[in-house]
Amino acid sequence: MCFITHLKSREKTQKGIALVTVLIFSAIFVISGLAFFSLSSYEAGLLERHKEAAQAFCHAESGTERARWVLVNTLSKSKAQVDSAGLEVRVAEIDANGQVVREGQDLIDFHHEVRVNSRGLEKGQARELLVVLAPSMAYAVGAVNNVKFHGGPNDGSWSDFFDRFNDVYIEGRLKYGNQLIGQDEHKYDEASQADISLPNYFDKKDDFIDHFQGKADTVYTGDKFFGKQGETWNTVGDDHIVFVEGDVVISLNVDNWMEKSVDVTIIATGDITVKSGVNDDDDRLVLIAYKDVTMRGMGIWDELNAVILAGKKFKTEGYWGGAGGGGIINGFVMAKNVDMMGYDPIEQWQFKRGWEIYQDLDVVLMNEGIEVLESEMATLPLCLNRKSWAEVAPEEEG
Repeated sequence: MCFITHLKSREKTQKGIALVTVLIFSAIFVISGLAFFSLSSYEAGLLERHKEAAQAFCHAESGTERARWVLVNTLSKSKAQVDSAGLEVRVAEIDANGQVVREGQDLIDFHHEVRVNSRGLEKGQARELLVVLAPSMAYAVGAVNNVKFHGGPNDGSWSDFFDRFNDVYIEGRLKYGNQLIGQDEHKYDEASQADISLPNYFDKKDDFIDHFQGKADTVYTGDKFFGKQGETWNTVGDDHIVFVEGDVVISLNVDNWMEKSVDVTIIATGDITVKSGVNDDDDRLVLIAYKDVTMRGMGIWDELNAVILAGKKFKTEGYWGGAGGGGIINGFVMAKNVDMMGYDPIEQWQFKRGWEIYQDLDVVLMNEGIEVLESEMATLPLCLNRKSWAEVAPEEEG
């Protein structure tokens, strides 16, 4: 009898232990489930905050790009802020030390770097970027239609030593509207096809005259010669803008470079030809021809600081009008067509070289001669390239 009672007691005890075990495991599962649920909710919230922060960063980034576009296309700081509605965008011109030169005015002058602060907001998150944009030219040489280079490529061989004088060298990008003939990767930093257009006043000669003649300090009827002829200088005097109804020939310079620095614009309804152009570092020209601009150079000493616009063709030749020639142009060239040739191999000697064009923003932005183009600044490919950027506030609560 005692044995039977003992067996029943063990059975009840086992059932009690099983119940407790079930309760314990159930509690563990419930607690674990709640923990996992809480963790997943936390991770979902964390992911959402990261997404908001990333979106805020994208807003800030788009703010800097939008400001750059507006600055280049409208030259306006205030409009850059208005067009960036919903973002906090601040624009200022800064000097070489990062100190603010101008802030809050409408126009920029492309003489200084530009700082853009852009703060992007997305719900509770904020990201802020500080970007410095450096003024530059979109390209050094541009042709509305075609670009043609004469001469063979540089292959580095000894036999190519003499042929290299056929080449021209462009320090800066090359843009063309239709076709590039005589392509050679050594001639330019980068070449690409793009939409390029001369101002509308190049379409008709009457429009060209109407646009420029009234801006000139002096108007000449018939062809005009400037520069040195024998021992005599034919100078522009104190003129800043000269208009010529005819062709223009410039020999050496438009003034005696030893006497004063020159910033002058010369506009011709015909052709402009520069023979062995030479100028001091502070002499700068704007040459605008309804037809052709031709550079004839000897090579070693010929150097011109110039902005050149040619309604028909910009071309290079040897000094006597034959094939070849050489010299340096610091500035910018834009024409309907570009046709460039360096020295022919049979003309070469140790000091001869081909043509070199160096993009020079300071020449483009000269103080006086460029005034004639102020109303046409949008036709010049001014741009702002990103120089540096930093994140001011990586992640913070907005």
